[in-house]
Amino acid sequence: MGYKRNPVVAHLMAQLRSDRLTGPKASLALINANEDPQAFKRHPTILIPTYVNGCTRRAALLGYC
Repeated sequence: MGYKRNPVVAHLMAQLRSDRLTGPKASLALINANEDPQAFKRHPTILIPTYVNGCTRRAALLGYC
C-alpha cells in the first residue's frame, strides 16, 4: 500500500516509551494559522477546540505536559 515508516516519528515514539529519558525531551507544537489568535479556544465549528483538547490530553498521557 506504499506505507513507509517515518524515522523521525519512530525515534520520537521510542523516546517517549523508554523508561530512561535522559537529556532533552522532544517538543510538540500546534500552530494556529487561523486569523483569530484565539481559534484554539473558540472557533465557530468547535472542531478546532475539540482537536486541540484531544492533542493536549494525548500529549499529557505520553509525558509531554
